[in-house]
Amino acid sequence: MALTAKIYVDGGCRGNGTPDSIGAAAAWIMRRWGERKDYVTHLPNPDMDVFAPTNQRAELVAIGHAFRLLKEQLREDNSRIPKLDIEIFSDSKYAIGCMTEWADRWKRTGWRHSDGTPVANWKLIKRTLDLENEFLAFARVSYTWIPRSENERADRLCNEAMDAEWREIVRRKNRETAQREAEARRAREERLRITREEAEEKAGREAEERRPTTLLQFLRRPEQTAKMVYTMKVYVDGGCRGNSSPNAIGAAAACIQHRSGNYDTWTRIVPQAPTTKQPPAKRAEITGIIMALELALEKYQELDGRSYLDVETF
Repeated sequence: MALTAKIYVDGGCRGNGTPDSIGAAAAWIMRRWGERKDYVTHLPNPDMDVFAPTNQRAELVAIGHAFRLLKEQLREDNSRIPKLDIEIFSDSKYAIGCMTEWADRWKRTGWRHSDGTPVANWKLIKRTLDLENEFLAFARVSYTWIPRSENERADRLCNEAMDAEWREIVRRKNRETAQREAEARRAREERLRITREEAEEKAGREAEERRPTTLLQFLRRPEQTAKMVYTMKVYVDGGCRGNSSPNAIGAAAACIQHRSGNYDTWTRIVPQAPTTKQPPAKRAEITGIIMALELALEKYQELDGRSYLDVETF
């Protein structure tokens, strides 16, 4: 007596025909003691040559699952059945037609249509027929079309699998989005940090460039508006002894008067110039003015640009 195995299959796809499509294929069988056994996979599945799922491919994979499920069942039961009747129920007329009406003709034409174009999904159809051939030596295989309303369990298994896959895709995309946003935020912060450092460095360079380091730069400094004017009064004088003699010697002095009324005094010896023979008296007067400007420059550097310096020389 032949043992009958009834297997219900279904396949589905979301985003059919798009590069990001997902799908699932399911098969289930009622075991002899009333327990149901399921076989469900997600698509795409490179092991099954399904890289871009479609509804038709998912339905073909589901029929292949019927044979995979039955092989597992026989292996678990350790059954040695001389004769087996296998009936596969599907709501896909396309999948049933591939396995019954059209397969023999396509084999004869080399899996091509009359116009020479290859049969769609021919590799998957051939793989499913190979699974069927493993049973034909001891089993009779038949296919029965049923409406979707009579295939609720297989349909639910497919939808549950696709729901789970879609939730995982959403979680993965959320993680990738969060990672990209964190990387973008770190990049923005790094750019801001570099910008601040560059701005500070540039401001320091410009301030250094604006700060006079020589007497000539001090005299040529640009006028600037400051919150406070620092007034500096410098009294200078120069004198000479033996003005017309070869051994003449002169001196220059500069005094700064503070608010308290006290003075700070600087002096400098002015010898006769060996080349120009300029009288020390004139050189001493000029040296006094130079000393006043040098003191003003030193004070300006001390103020570090915080105030405008007003120098009066007497």
